[in-house]
Amino acid sequence: SPYYRRHWGKDHLMVVSYFKAEGWMTNNRRWRSLARNITIATHSLGYLKLPPSTCHVTVGHQTGSLHDVDSVSPPPPSRTLFFLGHTFGHEYYKLRRIALDSLGNVGQNNFIAASDCENGKHYPMCRLSEQAVTRCCLAKKLPFDEYLTLLAKANFSLNIHGGDAGSSRTFDAIMVGVPQLILSDSFFSEYAPFQCVVPWRRFTHAVRGRDFQRDPVGATMKALTQALPRRNAMLAQQDHHKRDLLWLLHDSVAANNLMVQVVKQCFNRSWTPSRAAAKDFRKARDAKCVNIAEPTPNIAEPTSKTGEPTSNTTAYNPNTAELTLTPKATGPTLNAFSPTKT
Repeated sequence: SPYYRRHWGKDHLMVVSYFKAEGWMTNNRRWRSLARNITIATHSLGYLKLPPSTCHVTVGHQTGSLHDVDSVSPPPPSRTLFFLGHTFGHEYYKLRRIALDSLGNVGQNNFIAASDCENGKHYPMCRLSEQAVTRCCLAKKLPFDEYLTLLAKANFSLNIHGGDAGSSRTFDAIMVGVPQLILSDSFFSEYAPFQCVVPWRRFTHAVRGRDFQRDPVGATMKALTQALPRRNAMLAQQDHHKRDLLWLLHDSVAANNLMVQVVKQCFNRSWTPSRAAAKDFRKARDAKCVNIAEPTPNIAEPTSKTGEPTSNTTAYNPNTAELTLTPKATGPTLNAFSPTKT
């Protein structure tokens, strides 16, 4: 088209949201040649192999239908951790299998289960009527609204990588208001979208994969000890950026943020296809857009009338491998470790 020939695709943006389409683009030589100058937006930077001259950005996943999401009224947190996903059949599910085997007694009332009993027959089937659902697999797929309700009861969602650095569960947790512990070393470099606008590290807590493999319980307890005191602030930040990240909200600005990311990450490249331009593209692609140390005075953790933070303090009992929350006199109580909450 005349529009393509204007700059040979360098002012074009293509969003590819289906992994089979990404595979087709990778394997189709003619298409790769045609699209080499077009900016490509996908869920992740991990799968699609593109020429170095191609600017590649991420867009994240969508949540499920808004009807299902709107039907969920977030209850008070009654469990420490939540994870549900595929865990068997591939080496890249290793961290998920470790979590399934190891984290049942970290905190209280955890839901850590495999979604694929067909491949995990050596695990018992989950009994969803029990307070704690761990080290088991589901006999059948949960309805999406039921899955969201179970997720919403957790203090933290375990976001553990599989074949990709992130998944739709990232945005499910954001939708229902659950902060996340990230067990994916390439989450920020290959998956988290719109980093020119969204300060991801302010509302997530990362756990290094090698630390988790070496000592899953210890690494998780350390993460909880660090993340629990700032959970209120994490949640405030996450809620503040919902419109930036969730495509299906009626007032979403995700599409705007995609354009901002493309302009900042890709449009400082040369309009002339050359080796020099390819070098510029790499610099743009690798640029860090967000200064995570920048303060955010408008979104602070709630304070008491005396001006002191209302965060809870935490203590770890090595004999029971449980965390105990001790709320300050003026602060709210997190319910994740209360045995009376179900």
